Amino acid sequence: MRRGSSASQADDLAQDVLLTIWRRAGRYDRSRASAATWIFTIARNKHVDRIRKASRDPVDPRAAEPAPAPLLDDQVFARQDATFLRKAVLALPDDQRVILLGTFFEFRTQADLAQDLGVPLGTVKSRTRLGLKKLRAALS
Repeated sequence: MRRGSSASQADDLAQDVLLTIWRRAGRYDRSRASAATWIFTIARNKHVDRIRKASRDPVDPRAAEPAPAPLLDDQVFARQDATFLRKAVLALPDDQRVILLGTFFEFRTQADLAQDLGVPLGTVKSRTRLGLKKLRAALS
């Protein structure tokens, strides 16, 4: 979902990935990569395939139905949630805020952030964990 898929698209993709893993389990070679790496590679490839397929398929304007307008209550709650989240993120220490914004809003890798900030990768990971912990506490 961080890469722009809706919840239902992410569910469909996850199901497709699990089915592929089940079918190709016999091909997994432990000496080439860890299971997690193998699974994430399959997931990434499936995601890229869906994006490519969507860009090739022309959209039929007659088939598309307009999305229903969100209810006013939903709009109000969404704005309140966004405001609350923005305040919680701004309350974080600078080092944690920069990393969380880079990771979750700019879609940058932790390794990329570590290099740009001139800090070890472990520092980026610990700041991410601490920042998320503080956000979780603020939002609960």
